[in-house]
Amino acid sequence: KAKTDSERLAWRVAKETGLDLRVVNPSMVWGPDFARHTPSTEVAVKLLRGGYPAAPKSSFGVVDSRDVASLHRIVFERDDAEGRYICSGDHGSLVEIGRRFKESCPEAKPPKVTVPWIVVHAFALIDEIKAFFGFEGTLTQKVVRSLKRGDAWMDTSKARGLGWTPLPFETTVRDTVDWINAHDDL
Repeated sequence: KAKTDSERLAWRVAKETGLDLRVVNPSMVWGPDFARHTPSTEVAVKLLRGGYPAAPKSSFGVVDSRDVASLHRIVFERDDAEGRYICSGDHGSLVEIGRRFKESCPEAKPPKVTVPWIVVHAFALIDEIKAFFGFEGTLTQKVVRSLKRGDAWMDTSKARGLGWTPLPFETTVRDTVDWINAHDDL
């Protein structure tokens, strides 16, 4: 929500001031060369190391960090670029992405089972109760609602119309895994 609110404010300011605003909105960013782990790279770590024994049927997109940088450069340099650009490569459910992750990285331990939403809501309730008593809880009903919305399909045609093409998913996975393995200390 904070990102959405910030972008709305940026568009309002741009309109009021005549600023030529161009926005790149990436999906889940993987790849090499992060300074630290992010929520997105943590998902990759969990896919690699078995952190998701099962997963809800939620859809998301994945894009390589180098592709995000590339689209930022293109949008900045092209005079015909304007507005908002969705930056995403492959997308699918966590189980589907996990299966493809394993194809590219045989040592990965992705989820194999899709969990019904009622079970996900129950786990969120348990996590919220744990958090109330001072224990670590990460899954909330708000997160579950966000997962249920997912991003079933992300339209990248505007970015592709500028000549942007994402790297193959397999390249992103392999380079992400290499980065994770080289940065266990983070």
